[in-house]
Amino acid sequence: MNNNVLHMFPDNNQPKEVYLQANGKDRSGAVARHVSLFWINRDDARLFITQIIHLIGIPGRYHWENVAKMRDPRTVQTQQRHDIYWLGTFSRAQRDRIIQVAGSIYFEPSSTVNDCRVWMRDLLDAMTKDPSLALPQSTFMELDRSIPLCRRRPEASSWR
Repeated sequence: MNNNVLHMFPDNNQPKEVYLQANGKDRSGAVARHVSLFWINRDDARLFITQIIHLIGIPGRYHWENVAKMRDPRTVQTQQRHDIYWLGTFSRAQRDRIIQVAGSIYFEPSSTVNDCRVWMRDLLDAMTKDPSLALPQSTFMELDRSIPLCRRRPEASSWR
């Protein structure tokens, strides 16, 4: 289900674990893996809702999202299909700050060379530099190497 249910299942004031999900298991760098940050807004016998922060789209048509979606808890719990990395436990104020920082990360919506892994790398780097978030530099470096994330490249020149 792709519907945003954030208005029905908003974040709360409890400290929460924040994760980075890298889709698939290919760590060679040859495959463009979608990456996103998420935390759990609701987990009970009937509903599993995660709040997701990510850059989404296709080359040439990107946008960033802060959404909540119903998910299959097995995707998160078993890690069979995707790599999931723990970033730490963050307060509500810190999660709000992550959203604010994510919204400030530059991306070119029409880019054909810089994708979600570039945007995520920039977001994680900003989180290491933000004193209220204090993501350890060692965590950032490990994620950058393991996923792997990508460095920003110059945009392709237009044909005008």
